[in-house]
Amino acid sequence: WSSDVCSSDLVVWGVGLQTNSGNPVSPNIVIGGGDLGGGGGAFGIGRAFIGFKPVDRLNITVGKMYQPFWETDGIFDQDLNPEGLALSYVISPGSKGDIFTKVKNTLAWEQIRNLGTHSASAWMLGDQLTTTASSNTDLGLAFYYYSGLNADGAGLGAAAMGQSVNQTTGGKFLKDNMGVISGKIKHPFAIGKGKFPVVVSGEAWDNVVQTKQSLGYEA
Repeated sequence: WSSDVCSSDLVVWGVGLQTNSGNPVSPNIVIGGGDLGGGGGAFGIGRAFIGFKPVDRLNITVGKMYQPFWETDGIFDQDLNPEGLALSYVISPGSKGDIFTKVKNTLAWEQIRNLGTHSASAWMLGDQLTTTASSNTDLGLAFYYYSGLNADGAGLGAAAMGQSVNQTTGGKFLKDNMGVISGKIKHPFAIGKGKFPVVVSGEAWDNVVQTKQSLGYEA
């Protein structure tokens, strides 16, 4: 259940309840209990955020929000609602004939509650630049820095990427810190006379803290 998103000219806010929201990996599963802090109860707070727009191009959001970054499952679970602070600024909206339009930068700090680490101090600071090219191709380039991952914590050995971030279940990270570079592209086109719509997208990322098994991709 969700009441979001409610908005005015300057403020956007949302509140949502979800089953098993004490699970930071995936709240949208069967009723298993869990509140915001991982305790008991059939339902918990899935989202609770407020956003401000002090100037036309700037958005500030704080709370348990939708993921502010444009990413795929390789970096963030799509149903994961992070807790933190996000700043989004439209550098250039662009105009007709421009090679690049909708140039936007997103900066966010997120608390990480990982099932494998059980660390309350883990956090991520990320920055992403996105734009749309004249061919209607969406592009994104990001860097995410993670700290306090508790590499020696309980759990099975994880891959070098540690599943990237929050979605590792029962695993542990190889190091306390990570630095991940991510590049993403999406292009729509049509096939045949009927113009059957198709969208092709791809993403590649590299954990620059690791020396091997650091590269990943998704298409």
